Amino acid sequence: MNGNMGNISEKIKALRKMRGWTQVQLSEAAGIGRVSVTQWESGRCSPDRDSALALARALNVNPQWLITGEGDQYPPPATETPPLSPIMQRLMAELIQLPEDEQRRELQAIQEKNELRELRKMTGTGVR
Repeated sequence: MNGNMGNISEKIKALRKMRGWTQVQLSEAAGIGRVSVTQWESGRCSPDRDSALALARALNVNPQWLITGEGDQYPPPATETPPLSPIMQRLMAELIQLPEDEQRRELQAIQEKNELRELRKMTGTGVR
């Protein structure tokens, strides 16, 4: 896909089709409504920041690229995981005790917080 592709509606539709997904499948992967996907792809409206982050996560693309067209299309590859600090070991021990659906919710909350922090850095709105 062209990394310089113009508007967000074209990107959403092209990325979805590239994966062979229906609008329903994308909406389920991103945790958003199918009608919203249809409206975004048609260009009738644009996703809000939270929805754009969810789409970027589901489509495995850089949120900044999806929203603004700037930066690399794909997130950088994961680097080797460093040894866990004591606090990370404690966090992992606590998470392991949760049911899988709660683990997923906690992971999603952490991802959203990190993505929001990154967007705030990029837009200059400060980091909280």
